[in-house]
Amino acid sequence: MSPHPTLRHYVWDLCEPGETTNPLESRLHMALLVLILLNVAAVVLGSVASIARQYGRWLDLFELVSVLVFSAEYLTRLWACTADPRYAHPVWGRLTFACSPMALVDLAAVLPFFLAFTHMDLRFVRAFRL
Repeated sequence: MSPHPTLRHYVWDLCEPGETTNPLESRLHMALLVLILLNVAAVVLGSVASIARQYGRWLDLFELVSVLVFSAEYLTRLWACTADPRYAHPVWGRLTFACSPMALVDLAAVLPFFLAFTHMDLRFVRAFRL
C-alpha cells in the first residue's frame, strides 16, 4: 500500500515536518523559513522613514504576497489535517488542529493583515512563526 493513500495524506505529509523528509518537503519548509526571515527584515526596513517613503509600495506588495502565501499554507494545513489520526474527525479534528499551539501561531501571523479595522500595526507578530 502507498504511504500516501490520498492527496490529503500526501499534502499533510508535505506540510508537517516528520521523521522522513523528501526533497520537496525540505524545499517547502526552507522556502517558508526564508519568507519568514524576509518578512522580519521587511518590517524592520519599513520602520525606517526614508526607506518606507522610497520603497513603501514594494514593501506593501511584498506583505500582501507573503500574507497570501501564509494564508494559503494555513488553509492547506487546515484542509489536510484530517489525514492525521489525531485530527480525523472532519469538524472536531479541524477545530482541535486550529487550537494547537503552532496553528494558533500561524493564524496570529496572518490575522493582523485581515483585521485592518483595528488600526493597529501588528506585523511584528509574523516573527513568532520562527
